[in-house]
Amino acid sequence: MAASDARQFLNDVEKKVWTAADTPGPYLGAEKVEDDCVPFAEKMEGLIRELSHSTSRVRKRKQQTHQRFRRVTPVFQHLVRSEVGNVRHH
Repeated sequence: MAASDARQFLNDVEKKVWTAADTPGPYLGAEKVEDDCVPFAEKMEGLIRELSHSTSRVRKRKQQTHQRFRRVTPVFQHLVRSEVGNVRHH
């Protein structure tokens, strides 16, 4: 950032009247987001539902993965024992 740009930036910041709703977004290069007029509580409910759904999908996939590992573990254990036995006999 050039010195003149930095000075202009600081001047703009000093002139701005800050309120509790202001964010540093414009000064960080973030685009302004249009208000969709959906109340915060409604947005939160939707986000919580989405998170809950995602969490349950993850839990289900984790259970499926554990079940599959339990099924294949005895097969791998048998193969390892067989290979160890073959190595000892050579």
